[in-house]
Amino acid sequence: MAHVIQSAQTYTKTLFILLFLTVVTVAVSYVDLGQGANTFVALAVASVKAYFVGATFMNLKHSGPTNIAIFVVSVFFLAVLYIFSVADIWTRVIHAPVL
Repeated sequence: MAHVIQSAQTYTKTLFILLFLTVVTVAVSYVDLGQGANTFVALAVASVKAYFVGATFMNLKHSGPTNIAIFVVSVFFLAVLYIFSVADIWTRVIHAPVL
């Protein structure tokens, strides 16, 4: 597959989208949305930012199905790792000190 050369306009749009999403992330950090909601919103915004970085700078938008499949499987296993880590933290029992 030939390398796709993207225009400066595409990079400029991506820049402004990423800057806007960074402002959204900072703004949400100052708002208390409840237990766990801030983390969920921050991860959702980070996922959208990761999509734009992958699609624009890694050329996944113009990539073949093999590269896209590898990326999707990687994200899946990252999600599994995150879910098991959160489950481990939530199920820990804190013991009182002996002395």
